[in-house]
Amino acid sequence: MTFKRLPGKSFSLVVIAILLTVFVSGGLFLAGCGKSVTSPYRLVGIIGSKGRADGQFLSPRWLALDSENNLYVSDYENHRIEKFNPKGEFVDKWGSAGAGESEFNMPSGLAVWDKRVYIADSGNSRVQVFAVNGVFIRSWGERGTEPGQLLKPMGIAVDSNGDVFVADVESRRVQKFKPDGTFIAEIVSSAADKMLIPYGLAISKDNNLLVVDVAMNLIKIYNEQGGFVKAVGLGNDGAFIRVINVAVDDAGNIYAVDAGAQKVRKYDKNGKLTAVLGEPGEGPAQFKEPLGIAIGADDSVLVADTGNHRIQKFKL
Repeated sequence: MTFKRLPGKSFSLVVIAILLTVFVSGGLFLAGCGKSVTSPYRLVGIIGSKGRADGQFLSPRWLALDSENNLYVSDYENHRIEKFNPKGEFVDKWGSAGAGESEFNMPSGLAVWDKRVYIADSGNSRVQVFAVNGVFIRSWGERGTEPGQLLKPMGIAVDSNGDVFVADVESRRVQKFKPDGTFIAEIVSSAADKMLIPYGLAISKDNNLLVVDVAMNLIKIYNEQGGFVKAVGLGNDGAFIRVINVAVDDAGNIYAVDAGAQKVRKYDKNGKLTAVLGEPGEGPAQFKEPLGIAIGADDSVLVADTGNHRIQKFKL
């Protein structure tokens, strides 16, 4: 894969009363993996429940954290963004259903950079940008396949330079923009690493781009210049059932949301499977169609348990 430059356009926190001491996913046998992996993570809190009130969700999808560890959630079916403080208490919300300024049609991917929140407004085929207090700043994109146009944007990520990457799902590409929305480049696949359906995105500390290709059921990693580095999820060390999203911490550990298995899989920087969180279900530390994921400054793992309409928080 290379970067191709194209001409032209430019709950509130419901704290578990008794902190669970049972380790999540301890000793689970992994499908496609001939060994068990013990997870040191424990569930420490649950945010939200099903509904339309403040602090409730209808299919929460993507998560993002700011530098102060405030949590932002794309509340997909309520067509809004909700904000929670580090204690998990509801702080603010913005947005409603529509296509106008500050309105959303199925908000999806989230990223926070320089006190700005970047949101993939999927149904409106655009990106909207807000201050962390919910004040609208700008939007860009329109429906189409030309450079800078979008068709069902999903994942979004921002690198250390402030450049914004958007998974343009129906156009089967990732596009790169300046912070003001000026088109920079389209990520073009090579024959060896053809991109079929990009979905979740993440940026590592060294500006590597991680792309979940849901059609190929892999996480692909590219360097800052767009060169293919490797794929995660191949072979017998934790093959995915249906990977859908990804996060990476400062140490280079990769967290893959496997919605098919109803689990989160953690890999070290060498691609070795080291931990598994969750199992199918509706109880504590269980998932139903998980999607969003964010890693806290304290190495906590927050997961959007989309089908159960809640956020679950885990810590070592």
